[in-house]
Amino acid sequence: MVADSRVAAQNEETPYYVEIGTIHYPTEVTINSTFQIFLTINFSMPSVAGYSMSTSKWFLQARAYNSSNPTHLLANSNLDLVSGQGSQTLDVTLRAPDTETILNITIFAMYQPTPSFQGPNLQYTPLESSWRYTHAQSSFKTVSIAVSDEVALVLNVSPPIHVPVTIDGFESYVTDNNGSLTVSLSGLRWHVIELPTLVQLGTSVRAIFVSWGDGYPFNVRDEYFTGSRELSVNYTTQYLLQVQGCQGSGWYVQGSAVTLTAMDEGADRWPLGYFGFRTVFQGWKGDVQSDNKTVRLLMDGPHQVACVTERQFRPPILRAAIMLSFVVVTFGILWKFARSRRRLPRKR
Repeated sequence: MVADSRVAAQNEETPYYVEIGTIHYPTEVTINSTFQIFLTINFSMPSVAGYSMSTSKWFLQARAYNSSNPTHLLANSNLDLVSGQGSQTLDVTLRAPDTETILNITIFAMYQPTPSFQGPNLQYTPLESSWRYTHAQSSFKTVSIAVSDEVALVLNVSPPIHVPVTIDGFESYVTDNNGSLTVSLSGLRWHVIELPTLVQLGTSVRAIFVSWGDGYPFNVRDEYFTGSRELSVNYTTQYLLQVQGCQGSGWYVQGSAVTLTAMDEGADRWPLGYFGFRTVFQGWKGDVQSDNKTVRLLMDGPHQVACVTERQFRPPILRAAIMLSFVVVTFGILWKFARSRRRLPRKR
């Protein structure tokens, strides 16, 4: 049983406490593994006298007990000899059991007085039955640690490409040339697996996330691992089509057929169009060679095509006649005005 007696006497002018300041421990460990719990213990231990003993020095130790069985001492820390006030860092080394479970451990900050003996070379060994704690809430802490076996996450990406994978928000991995990844994880807990929605494979090639193999449509998922899991992921490859001179540029799914249609022949913008200038389709060049206005292109890779056009002058007859008449009339008016200016008498 954990000792629960208090110190026999104390100096009223000196504060008295033994408490756990900070505690650091793993929230999960694997079976049969060795792990540590680190503590900072703050203490103020006055000189005491009475009951056939007096002391100014104390043994200080952190001791770990099974929370459900207080008589079961699991481990204790190194032993320190302290006096007065201060802080001490202690660590407790424990071993996980060989089965998956939840460890509930209570860590006590415990002390034991050392009698003041007279004479040289006298040693005092702490007695197991003499360990004490202050009963204050800060003098002990209970922690829970999950003990689990390692499990494997096997990830397969289709098509086989390099995809960055983030697990639990900070662990980063990349699938291999076969689109596969195997990662060791802790079992009996949730893990968050995140994949990118877009993977740029080149300047003109990219992969878009479609779904997980079981149909789950989002790129981030939570999984509770009670054992090893194999998950598949589906991406689709897209190629870039660059079209010059006409509409149709964009990203298209691998294997899809794209229909390209050249613009109809038409007049240019004002003022060139008014005077008879028109843009006329000449044909397709690049990855498509054709004189047809409409062509189909299979997206089996990135493609570049050009819609070739030519500017031609085709003045309409009626508009040309009107323009010619306007020019003739304007010229006549200007000619008459110039002659009338020459006939005016000169002032003397």
